[in-house]
Amino acid sequence: MALKLISTDVGKDYDGSAYTYWVLTPYGLSEMARLRAIKHDS
Repeated sequence: MALKLISTDVGKDYDGSAYTYWVLTPYGLSEMARLRAIKHDS
């Protein structure tokens, strides 16, 4: 079963090893969280 990443944020980038979530603030885009892409075999 693959890890499902659910987000209501304005954007999501994938650089090949991790997902970066971005949130919209009054000052522009800011990085909220950076998560490793993990594959679960269960």
